[in-house]
Amino acid sequence: MPGVHERGHVQPVALDEVAQGRAGEIGRPRHVGVGSRFVHGSPPWGDQVPRPAVTSSRRGAHVVDLCRAQNGHNSRRDSPRSSASRRKPLVPGHGPDWPGSCWSASPRGQYENYQPNAILAGAVPRTVRLRAPDWGFDEAELRAAFGPRTKAVFLCHPNNPTGKVYNAEELALLAELCQRWDVVLVVDSIYEHIHYLGPGGYLPPARVPGLEDRTITVNALSKTYAVTGWRVGWTVAPAPLTTAIRKVHDFLTIAAPAPMQAAGVAAMALPDAYYTGLATRYRERRDLLCEALERIGFALRRPDGSYYVLCDSAPLDAARDGTAFAKRLITEAGVSCVPAVSFWRPEHADEGRSMVRFAFPKRLETLHAAVERLEAFARV
Repeated sequence: MPGVHERGHVQPVALDEVAQGRAGEIGRPRHVGVGSRFVHGSPPWGDQVPRPAVTSSRRGAHVVDLCRAQNGHNSRRDSPRSSASRRKPLVPGHGPDWPGSCWSASPRGQYENYQPNAILAGAVPRTVRLRAPDWGFDEAELRAAFGPRTKAVFLCHPNNPTGKVYNAEELALLAELCQRWDVVLVVDSIYEHIHYLGPGGYLPPARVPGLEDRTITVNALSKTYAVTGWRVGWTVAPAPLTTAIRKVHDFLTIAAPAPMQAAGVAAMALPDAYYTGLATRYRERRDLLCEALERIGFALRRPDGSYYVLCDSAPLDAARDGTAFAKRLITEAGVSCVPAVSFWRPEHADEGRSMVRFAFPKRLETLHAAVERLEAFARV
């Protein structure tokens, strides 16, 4: 059964087709633009707005510049690359849509937006449990989640909230199943530079044999560059998938803010030392917080990636109610955390009921203060 985009309900924007043909010619005096970009009539910004932000918005080069920067960034790190056929304007995580008779599969115990997004796209979500202590999936259960109606799998890698980084064997199993059932893998790789496994410890799924032509890699500036409020991201996918994504993009966001895209170009030009330093700084914070939480009595597995630690609060909470426990921490200790049930659908909430998630992208003095408060709370 064809998807909505295949049935013709969503047509590509004609301007986008023209723009694709001219994308590589920006800056060349080969055509005169009288489409929709403002030049005359702009306010007299003066020095109130950085000039690169103004000029980039006027000349419209931000999308191409950022795609080029992203290609260079990824080529240095063996990550998926865009090309002329794979490049797309920036989209905050939306993919192709499916008719209601289709399924999507995803682990449960990961970022909570995937299943609602699948439902909004018309799919029926199916989930596979991630099991402590290493937060991997059971092979038999994963195989059972696939079938002739499965169209997409959503994977957060590294995982939020568990910190799981999937290994080559686990990704090879996903590749086998995606090939067998002709399924697209949608990978949220926003924490790819925040892991503690050393060089080569993070394997991009799009580099796994069998997944190269069926993976949509979603990424953003938010986590790597600590700019979560900017909401600038991108996808990398094979040409047919990019075409389907492009059809709906203009109706969702049109484009990300030009000044933020210009800043993204500068961010991706940072030297390799920035990324090694990033992992080192986060490892220090992870170890500080995890050592304290273990000492206080929380049960946990130190994360291999991301900047979260998922803890079982049951040793400190006889009620085994993570939501109530998180509220107590705020009112009695002045420390905030997230109840883990946020990452499970209601029908599976018991799997994460006694757990809470702490985040450590903080100044060291903030983490030390939080530890002191938690220790005082535990002594009462």
